[in-house]
Amino acid sequence: MDWRKKLLLRPKERVETYKRMTRGEKAKVRMYYGLLGGWMGLTLCYPSSLLTKALRGQPGTFSVGGVTWLIDWPTALGVWLVGVAIFIPVAFCFRRKMKKLHVSTEWARSQGYTVDDL
Repeated sequence: MDWRKKLLLRPKERVETYKRMTRGEKAKVRMYYGLLGGWMGLTLCYPSSLLTKALRGQPGTFSVGGVTWLIDWPTALGVWLVGVAIFIPVAFCFRRKMKKLHVSTEWARSQGYTVDDL
């Protein structure tokens, strides 16, 4: 198995199937990537920014329902670890979903691609 297939990078077969997708299929792929980007921002980028601020000695505050919490570095580290723990399984599920979407196209079926090929 190619090392690129283990990561979220696109092998050439997936690029070829994307080139031959219909407009609706491409829109669906872009929608899923947009959702992944939003999820990544929520679970990785925002906690990373909290952690970075806390490590610089500028703890942030977070207010919910009139209650304000001071987020120091141990709390920010915990939030970041929880975010990573949530993001990783979602990323693997997303990768599998995208492979299924690419394989479901008419061109990929005519070429004989399977989920394991991509």
